[in-house]
Parts: sequence; structure tokens; C-alpha cells
Amino acid sequence: MYPETPRQMASRDFDPRTIPFDSPVYVGPIGYGRPRPTYDLLEETDLLVFVGTVPGDVITDGFVCRQDWNKKNFLVTIDPSLRGRSGPVSHQIVAKPDVFARDLSKLELPVKDEWRQWSARMRAEQESFSALPPATPGEGPARMDTLMANLVSALPSDAIVTFGAGEHTNWAHRYFPTRRYASMLSARNGSMGYSVPSAIAASLAYPDRRVVTIVGDGEFLMNGQELATAAQYGATPLVIVMDNQEYGTIRTHQERQYPQRISGTQLKNPDFALMAQAFGGFGARVEHDRDIPAALEAALQAIERDRVFALVHLVVEQRVKAY
Repeated sequence: MYPETPRQMASRDFDPRTIPFDSPVYVGPIGYGRPRPTYDLLEETDLLVFVGTVPGDVITDGFVCRQDWNKKNFLVTIDPSLRGRSGPVSHQIVAKPDVFARDLSKLELPVKDEWRQWSARMRAEQESFSALPPATPGEGPARMDTLMANLVSALPSDAIVTFGAGEHTNWAHRYFPTRRYASMLSARNGSMGYSVPSAIAASLAYPDRRVVTIVGDGEFLMNGQELATAAQYGATPLVIVMDNQEYGTIRTHQERQYPQRISGTQLKNPDFALMAQAFGGFGARVEHDRDIPAALEAALQAIERDRVFALVHLVVEQRVKAY
């Protein structure tokens, strides 16, 4: 159904991406910190079908977006009470997502030329948005853009990425290609601390697939000690710690809602690379952009050669975001 039908699909943050990254109908993430094109999609689309979720707090930006009662929203969920729903409900279908998708694919729907044009525009915006930045390092502090450009190009097509919650996850949403289910793993409730444990579990469940987790410094301090479990049971994930010395998402909310009243978000961090080495894995600390390619290459070699987990501690500037 993907190539012929102009039904555009977006994925909620923290949900496993069920739509192939390269699909012509995939138009990007639609949760916290979404890019502008998918935000506009919520308001300009005449009909939205929410499958397995509802237009709740996250999708509606705090019950602000998609509140026009003239809009048409179809909700496909097994919850008859529609808990957490905001905005209009044109029709509810009580069904599991897989059953709905199975029957939807059998429908023959009329297609208008303007639908095709709109679909092509949305897809083109997603392709531009997700295009990798230059892999050549620049001068100055380490950057996540440089890391993602070098990392994605070095991964096999069936690689798995995991993450918890925080602004660091947006680099995965923007750049990490997922071409089979399940390749993007996260907690649907946006819980911090999920990154490292889930990467270890995925590595043990799929030992022949490359597993990467992108974790923030604040999140790593919650469950980073689970690297001991990786060492004990032979899990080999690649752990990318984005260290911006703060709880970035919380600070963003503070700046938006309470300007000039930032509090309780700054962190004093240890050397996470030394922690990884202490747990028996590979660890590299990177402070300069020019050192990123070599650190990633060494980390991937340690995983392949020594069959150990590897951690790259990337020290970045504050307030630099994926989008």
C-alpha cells in the first residue's frame, strides 16, 4: 500500500518506528520537539487517523494544537474511554493497530491529484530534514551532527537504536534509518533511564545485529551502571553518551515557561569513558570534533575484535539541538 496510496504517516516520539524510514509515506516524528513541517501537518491536514495512540498532551503540544472542532480525527485504539484524548473525535474504531492496518490495505480509495502533490511535498520535506550533515569534522567542540554523519554511514541496514527521553533522542529521530521492525526501541511513556538497559537487552536478544543507544548524560547517571550486566553476559552495544552537562529538556521547558528562572538543571559529570573501562568495556572521551571519526572507528573495532561493549563519551556545548 505504501508506494501507490497518498496516505502520509508520522511516528510519535518514543514509539518504536513501525514505518520504514525510506518509505514514501513516512513524513517524520510528531512528538516533543517535532520539526516544523510535521507540526504544520497537524493543523493543515483535513483528516488525521491516529493508530494505536490518541491526540494527547505530547502530540497536541499541551492541548493546544489540533483543537479545531471542524477538523476530522479518526482514533483507532483498543481503549473505549480514549484516556488522554484532546480535541475532536469524528469517529472511533475499537481495534488493534495490526488488524486495522490489515483491513485498511484492502481498501480501494479514490486518489486526487492534489493529494499526490501534497504527499510529495511532505515527503520531500522529510527527505531534506533527514539528510545527513557533512561527515568531515569541523574545528572546535565535538558535535552530535558530526557523530551521526560518521555513525550512520558505518552501520549495517538492520542496526537497532534505543533511547529513553531527552533532547539527545532527537538526533536519532532525525537521522537514524530504520528499515525493519523493530529497529527503534524506546519507552512509550517517555521514561528516562531506558537507553542502556534496553540496548543491553536488544544486544542479547539479537547478537548478530549492531545495537546502538544514544543516551544523555542525565539519563546515563540513572542506569549507566547496567554496563556491569553487559560485561557479565557478553552484550556488545555501542553506547553514545551526549554530555551537555545539563537536563536539556527540562531546561528548555523552563526557558519557555519561566524565562530567566532556570534552576536545578546543571550537572557535574564524571568521565563516562573511564566508567566504561572500569566495567570492562571500551571507553573513549571526545571533546573535539576532529577526534570523532577515530573514536567511532576504535569503538566499533573493539566490539568486533574483542566482543565487548563500547562507549563514546561526547562532550558537547549546551543548547545545541538536533532541530
